[in-house]
Amino acid sequence: MHGIQTWVALPVAEEECAPSFEHHPAATLPQLERNGVNLRVIAGSAFGETASTTTFSPTLYVAAQFSANSAVTLDTEHEERGVYLLEGDLTIDGDTDLAIDHIKATLALDPGYDDARLDLIEWLLAADRTDKARDEDKLLSPKTTQGIDARYNALKTELDAADAGWEPSLYPQTP
Repeated sequence: MHGIQTWVALPVAEEECAPSFEHHPAATLPQLERNGVNLRVIAGSAFGETASTTTFSPTLYVAAQFSANSAVTLDTEHEERGVYLLEGDLTIDGDTDLAIDHIKATLALDPGYDDARLDLIEWLLAADRTDKARDEDKLLSPKTTQGIDARYNALKTELDAADAGWEPSLYPQTP
């Protein structure tokens, strides 16, 4: 089971509204299937469906579960789109390097975004680019590297194993 808590910035005109919380059971959220991909619209609208969650601006928030060799194209309704990968591999137009480039573009906008940098390190290790992964590791903030971030610790174990000549595949999936 996975859980994600998401915070979305409010438009300036709504910044002083009363705090609120909403819970929507999965069964109340729109669900559909496209090309072997199960999609659930969590907030906003996508693929012709709109979730009942409250949003203050156009929002795209969809959970997607892919079967083997499936693919989905995001509608162009939303200009800004992003992906948070929980597990598995991601390609953009069939290209892993393009996916890595997109993570690098995110880091160019916010070099201190350690979650994206950890994504990049994970991708580089999976693509057998250990030297590049090690370079990115050096750019992580001390709050991430001082031993309390479990994801970093798992990736650091893979980097250390690569230094010793071991195969990263001998280690469990990075959480």
